[in-house]
Amino acid sequence: MTCRPRRRQHIPALLFCFSLILPVQAIAEQSLAGRQLSAAEAGQRMALIQKDRVSGKFTQHKHFKVLAKPFVSSGSFTLAEDELLWQTQKPVSSRITLQDGSLILEDSTGVKQPGDQAAQFVQLLHRAMRGDLAALDAHFQFSSEPRADCVKMTPTEDGIRKVFREITLCGKGDVSEVKLVDGSDNFTEIELIPNPPQ
Repeated sequence: MTCRPRRRQHIPALLFCFSLILPVQAIAEQSLAGRQLSAAEAGQRMALIQKDRVSGKFTQHKHFKVLAKPFVSSGSFTLAEDELLWQTQKPVSSRITLQDGSLILEDSTGVKQPGDQAAQFVQLLHRAMRGDLAALDAHFQFSSEPRADCVKMTPTEDGIRKVFREITLCGKGDVSEVKLVDGSDNFTEIELIPNPPQ
């Protein structure tokens, strides 16, 4: 069929033509999802810009299959090249500090303890939230998502797969959303809101 409307019927005919074109565009966009990407291509897809230091607020929703509602927490964060500060303020105060590869966990009473067993996984999340995809290239495969500013990361190592089945990053310039899925299909959604530049 050729969309060449007669003069008297041009408006209805054009609308009909657009009704044919739009589903084709949607199908084309969907077909790009799942395409394997290099770390560089994944970074370009999100237009990531490496920054020395980013601070802001976060909201985290943890979804467990056995619970009807997610567990919600919120607080503040700081991301630097070799440092992560994750300060939960609600519903209970706690603090995670990753510095030079060492992890310290602090509870609401101020008691601190090392988190050696979790340090590797927190460090991977730290790099993901900073958008340092080149540093994650040895541990993950990257692929496109239907949403244009999102990238899926799939672990290539059994040890990581036991903790994260997949990680999805979304955002433009900065990582603003993170979704973590574990092997039991429980998942965590994190929204990162950077402080405005001063």
